[in-house]
Amino acid sequence: MNERTAFYDVQAELGKLDRTKGRLAERLRDLELERLDSLTEALMPTAQDGDVPAVLALVWVMERRAKLMGLDASTKFEGQIRHVQPVDISMDASPDPEALPPLAPPSESQRSR
Repeated sequence: MNERTAFYDVQAELGKLDRTKGRLAERLRDLELERLDSLTEALMPTAQDGDVPAVLALVWVMERRAKLMGLDASTKFEGQIRHVQPVDISMDASPDPEALPPLAPPSESQRSR
């Protein structure tokens, strides 16, 4: 066997390994997505009732799914930052209570707590 033949043989085997590795990664990703689906189904009723820990857990599941599926690709900002004039905001004036929107009554699940 000459050097060129050995090189091509090694490249062919490395290609097979890459394809096998890719199939295994797909299977693992599918398994993880199924687990995240199960967690979503289990958390959803409690989260919809307003349970804060369940909502936070559901958000974590959603973030994990997005990351696993590559939906959270980083973005690159290419632009110029220009000087902006400062705005004077006074915090000593209290707002007019009549201008504030009315508060919504608590939901049934919030009242039962």
